[in-house]
Amino acid sequence: MAWLLLWMLVVPMLSIPVATLVTGLFAGVGLMEFVAMLVMAAFSSIIGGAMLGVVLYLLNLPFLFLALRNPFYRERFQSVLRLTPAAAAEVVAAETVGGVPALDAVLGTVTKEH
Repeated sequence: MAWLLLWMLVVPMLSIPVATLVTGLFAGVGLMEFVAMLVMAAFSSIIGGAMLGVVLYLLNLPFLFLALRNPFYRERFQSVLRLTPAAAAEVVAAETVGGVPALDAVLGTVTKEH
């Protein structure tokens, strides 16, 4: 999910100056006005792009949690992104711990004989 946050910050920060550059080329203004417009676009892209990226990430976060926790939505999420399902982890329980039954070792209910 960290990659999603990174891309949601990077894309708006890069797209705002590019849009300003294209607009400035077709506007036909002088060089000084064009440079001033690019500087303003750089500052606005840092502030606005970061705010937009964080808001989009927070908007998508509940849906990501839903896709990771609910089996129905997990299957749909994996099919949309063409992901292969992760293999289920096998849980192996020890029957004894140091010669003591595992449950007694965890609970500490074994009485020691003197």
